[in-house]
Amino acid sequence: MDEYSKALRYAFLLLKYRSRSRGEIVSRLKRKSYSPAIINKVLKYLQEYNYVNDEEFARAVIACSLAKGLGIRKIAFSLKKLEVPEEIAASVLRNVVIDKEKIQEIVTKKIKYYKGKKNISAKITRHLLSRGFEYGDVIKAMQDAGLNIYDAS
Repeated sequence: MDEYSKALRYAFLLLKYRSRSRGEIVSRLKRKSYSPAIINKVLKYLQEYNYVNDEEFARAVIACSLAKGLGIRKIAFSLKKLEVPEEIAASVLRNVVIDKEKIQEIVTKKIKYYKGKKNISAKITRHLLSRGFEYGDVIKAMQDAGLNIYDAS
């Protein structure tokens, strides 16, 4: 079996488990020490037959991340980690709208979880910020839930 066939077979093996970005395929093929010419040929084939499409991949990652309750910042980081080109990630993220009710739902859930403990506001704020939500949205959700964000208790 020639190098191209081996590389293509390996790329299909990777795609069998989950969709991947063009950058991920390149990284994995480089790790296996395939030449740049072979990698480009494999990528051309994969893109020609729509096995690899960064824009569709980014949309799928975003949909999955939103379902998990993640914010824009965390999603953007995930796309970068998955080697989606910045311009594609930015264009797809531009159309994403974070559901404010989702943030409110998380706040309500965490209020019940932390009931009777100290520094509830700080803990919930940290939790939401770590999930990638914008600070302004977090503060608004906290105020809507009746929490004083400046209160130490």
